[in-house]
Amino acid sequence: MEINDTENYRKHLRKLILERLTNVQFVKSLRKNEPDNLFLRTAVSKAMDLRSAMLDDGKTIGYLKKKANVLRDEMMQHRNWVFHDNFENFENPPQLQFFLTHLLFGCHVHKVSGMRNDDVDKTVDAACQSLTQNTRSDRQVKHQSKMNEAFHQTVQTPISVGIITIECVLNREVHNE
Repeated sequence: MEINDTENYRKHLRKLILERLTNVQFVKSLRKNEPDNLFLRTAVSKAMDLRSAMLDDGKTIGYLKKKANVLRDEMMQHRNWVFHDNFENFENPPQLQFFLTHLLFGCHVHKVSGMRNDDVDKTVDAACQSLTQNTRSDRQVKHQSKMNEAFHQTVQTPISVGIITIECVLNREVHNE
């Protein structure tokens, strides 16, 4: 290969590669400080097809949307829980609990035992209660308040009742001092 001193070496090399190897293509690197990458044209087209299939998978998105609707309906039916002096009588929506367990910890979570199992249960309980408490009805979502007011919670989960109880105890201690 003959090197021309008057031209930029990299541009000259790139031009020679493109002239002599017709089935390759240069693809700009994602980082600015890296040179372009050299790929076979078929590899580039296959990668683009795979990427577009992953981004536009209507079947997968449709399935996730259906499952989200099922979980949302279950949470909306579960919103009428009321605290009755005992944290043990609160049960999370079963499908939501199953979904969050597998989402957060994977399918091998059932093999976990001991303290790790207690930690998994606590984490999933907290996530379920938070989602259940913050689920809003269609009417609440569409509501346009005239004043700048916060969303009023109507669900009492063990977490929310516990936080309110702690706040009341702390306020009493401050006032008593």
